[in-house]
Amino acid sequence: MPRLTAALGLAALTAALLGCGLLPKSAAAVVDGWAIGPLVECRPDDRCPELLATAVAGLARRDPGNAAIVRATLHREAVLSTRSGACCTVARFELADGTVRAIGVGYRGISRELTVIDRGP
Repeated sequence: MPRLTAALGLAALTAALLGCGLLPKSAAAVVDGWAIGPLVECRPDDRCPELLATAVAGLARRDPGNAAIVRATLHREAVLSTRSGACCTVARFELADGTVRAIGVGYRGISRELTVIDRGP
């Protein structure tokens, strides 16, 4: 019983420190409102090219006149809060002028149509 009490006490202390912002919730970088999670490993049979093309088009609509994209990667969304989970794949762009941008791509609800989900800069 003392071990259980100690474990519960430690869990309560950790939760309190997290709630007060004294401990980091995640090491994920946040870009344009998106928490950048682990890199998506694309295989030849994946939809990565379609996801990336949709993200590039969405970025061009959102931020016309951007510097050229020098690197683009797809990531899982890191979950930083207690909501139900990640919604989409996050495209992270490194631009020629040194800025970094991000935009989400995924499916809204039960839709089978790939769409851009924008949280904007």
